[in-house]
Amino acid sequence: MATEHWSDSIWITHLTDEPMLSQDLQALLYDVEHHRQMPSLVIDLSSVNSLRSSHLSQLILLQNCIIKGGGQIILSAPSDRIWGLFLASNLDQQFIFAENIPVALAGLQI
Repeated sequence: MATEHWSDSIWITHLTDEPMLSQDLQALLYDVEHHRQMPSLVIDLSSVNSLRSSHLSQLILLQNCIIKGGGQIILSAPSDRIWGLFLASNLDQQFIFAENIPVALAGLQI
């Protein structure tokens, strides 16, 4: 996982597929929880090929933490397969999605 601090209040995280995905999400949650100012977060899913229920749970925890702190979370560039998982689980209503990182960043800055 690579996280860039695009600005003081916006982070971009590039997730990778398993075997590191679970640990990356856990590390990201830790970083967000221990940051003095809650960032808004763009999560790049373009390299993620599959998600398990535990990954979805971690994303929900992360989103709840960020929203509680006044930030926003945008999931960027999900593949058709990943998008289908969000649709099937009705989580497409809980998250904000963007087709790519520049669109996600534009959405945060409006």
